[in-house]
Amino acid sequence: VPGDYPDPGANKIGDHFYLVATGGGPKGAFRILRSPNLIHWEPCGQVFGPDTVPSWSGGAHGQSCDYWAPEIHQLPGCVAVFFSTREPKEVGRALHIGVATAERPEGPYRDSGQRLISDPHWAIDASYFYDAATGKQYVLWKVDGNAHKVPSCIKMRELDAAGTGLAEKSEAVVLIHSELKWEGGVVEGPFLIRREDFYYLFYSGECYGNHRYCVAVARAEHVLGPYLKSGAPVLSSGIGWAGPGHCVVLDAGSGHDVMIFHGADHLGGRLARGRLRCSLLCAPVVAATGPRDGTDARGVLRAAAAAGDGEDVSAAGLAGLGRLLGLRWKALQVEGPGLHRASRATARGHRQPRSRRQRARALSTASLWEAGARFWRRQTLCQRCFLDGSARPGER
Repeated sequence: VPGDYPDPGANKIGDHFYLVATGGGPKGAFRILRSPNLIHWEPCGQVFGPDTVPSWSGGAHGQSCDYWAPEIHQLPGCVAVFFSTREPKEVGRALHIGVATAERPEGPYRDSGQRLISDPHWAIDASYFYDAATGKQYVLWKVDGNAHKVPSCIKMRELDAAGTGLAEKSEAVVLIHSELKWEGGVVEGPFLIRREDFYYLFYSGECYGNHRYCVAVARAEHVLGPYLKSGAPVLSSGIGWAGPGHCVVLDAGSGHDVMIFHGADHLGGRLARGRLRCSLLCAPVVAATGPRDGTDARGVLRAAAAAGDGEDVSAAGLAGLGRLLGLRWKALQVEGPGLHRASRATARGHRQPRSRRQRARALSTASLWEAGARFWRRQTLCQRCFLDGSARPGER
């Protein structure tokens, strides 16, 4: 999707997919996009208008650029958007998490009138999770420690039955800290899913404004952890797009998961100067059994159709997309109780280039992460124009 859509939060509600993204100020906040198939999107309003921005937020007092990282979800009795916003400058500079509700995804939305989550080191990047195994609802968020020159972390707390308030006697639990070198002191943009016997916590590391921004995942057997990190990013910059991150993972139908995330177009080999524009990207996430590290992985992907596209999205069908999208996918494998980094899976069994420049130009078409006897495999963009090669990234 061309345009500027940082920190996308998307979900399927009814027969359509809905997406909201960072952005807003006194004139309103959080554009809403709607799609029947994850490919063709149309605007359908915004969460807050000039007269409905939260009174406790800076936008109600004339401040701009104060509305961050929303997510849209269907709760038991309403549609809810969880979001981050900054308090009025007369009060301070802190960022807090709020929630707004509506009867329909298109709105109109009504803010709860108060903060849902606050933290001395600020709270941003709210995410909602419903645990079908227990029937409990949770809110996840990032403690913005890097803004205070301390390590950041991801926390989670149980919500009440309505899903819009905190459960009585519940306490915040730390799921992960920023502790790995490549994370750059940052863990943010959490999104939690449950598949079979495991909970998978996707998150982003490094600074969102540079090419080192990336996606990683941690896994646990229990919703509150402990979470075992993959040890290295599973999605990072390539020659086509830079700084992929802040993802959500959705069930696109028929059991097919799709990752939606943002990335900056830098087909010229470097980030464009000036204001960073974050394009919206979408990639199938497919589970399959397959070989371990060092083996050609193309043949192990089961056939999977991108939602609404009608094309048979197979390993062979998507092999050429690495040339267009230019993202790097890394392979990780489980050995014993921990995860250990393995070399990147390569198309057609080619050997991994050794020099930095060669690696930057390498065409990688898969990401494998073994969970027990299963692999998580991700391929590139699922839009039709990339399947037939009729358009470059950023074009429709």
